[in-house]
Amino acid sequence: MAVTESETAVVWRAITVRVLLCTLAVISSSLAGDYDVSTTVSLVASRSGSHAAEGKDELATSLLTPFVRWDAVYFLSIAQRGYIYEQEFAFFPGLPTLMRAVAACIQFHASLGEQPALILAGLIISNASFVGAAVVLYRLGCRILRDERLAFRAAILFTITPAGLFMSSIYTESLFALLSFSGMLYFTKSRYLPAALLWAAATSVRANGMLHAGFFVWEFIVLPISSQKKVDIRALILGTVRAAGYGAIAIAPFVAFQMYAYNLFCQRSGVAQRSWCGRQLPLIYSFVQKEYWNNGFLSYYEVKQIPNFILAAPVFAISITGVIDFMSQNPTSFFSLGILSKQRTDLQAPYIYLWAFMTLYCATMMHVQVVVRFFTSVPSFYWFAAKIASGQVGTRWATKAVVPYFLLYGMVTTLLFANFLPPA
Repeated sequence: MAVTESETAVVWRAITVRVLLCTLAVISSSLAGDYDVSTTVSLVASRSGSHAAEGKDELATSLLTPFVRWDAVYFLSIAQRGYIYEQEFAFFPGLPTLMRAVAACIQFHASLGEQPALILAGLIISNASFVGAAVVLYRLGCRILRDERLAFRAAILFTITPAGLFMSSIYTESLFALLSFSGMLYFTKSRYLPAALLWAAATSVRANGMLHAGFFVWEFIVLPISSQKKVDIRALILGTVRAAGYGAIAIAPFVAFQMYAYNLFCQRSGVAQRSWCGRQLPLIYSFVQKEYWNNGFLSYYEVKQIPNFILAAPVFAISITGVIDFMSQNPTSFFSLGILSKQRTDLQAPYIYLWAFMTLYCATMMHVQVVVRFFTSVPSFYWFAAKIASGQVGTRWATKAVVPYFLLYGMVTTLLFANFLPPA
């Protein structure tokens, strides 16, 4: 596919913003002391176990340290020596595995130690994925919105996402967004196997990649029922089989990862089993999310978390408004998945349902401030934000506030992240 002028503009905007934020992070980290020095301690400890680091390694590590914060510490550790501790199973193997592959290429061409090579690999993956995700989001928007200008604005908003430096560090958000958007783009072209494989890759990176299986349910079960006055039972059975098959591909990495953890922790003789091993559905992922991160239904609803709810409020406001705006066009169709209305379904519908589910889930089951980066893989969020910014919906104040909010929040999160300051 030929690269258009708009795509070139998106690429350069994405690269420019990433370079500026990364530069800001390095400068900020060098001028201010870290709130948490565990990263520095970890990096020093890792070097001390091998031969004395060369000056090149030390310089590289000092420049790259601002990007090894919070979850990035776990991803780096997993990439170095695999999964050892229970809590590490909150982080999926897709990114660490890819980091090892890229780091091997880096070490082949440059005399860098393992650790700086892994960090550099993580940064290359995240930043390249971010640029790619911006372009794919633009292409996806053109197909779904049927409005090139709105698709372009949405892609530009993505390049200045409030998630800031999270998208350039050793985090899964950028890679997941690229895989998620790419799967969606193939899905719009009715190329279901490539879509399923891309979403399987996404699931190997983040657990919520499994949600993409719902697109196949929509395509092969919901749409045939909603578009026909009389349901063809034979076609419906065939559609159900296809949805199950493609959906199974998308979900498979999650199942495999849980089985690996079960064999590692629950099948060892002479070792006391952890409580989750005896559950009817022994999933280590749900256990560690609750045990180590206190994720669970309304677990985050505490007075001390009010500041984090305030930080997340703009993203929730955009999301709730966007879902309601779509729903209000035809409430019967929305709540019945189009089955009762029997009207031509809007192409945005499955993306809106995904957005609505993720909004509800994040508001009730997660650390709410994570919504800022959790929604970086939700196209509808950027499509609706673009509508607000262009004045198609919302108040005049909201139209003027969207871009400044994205820019300001992105810069603030970059400064906080680089110095190991919350929220994360």
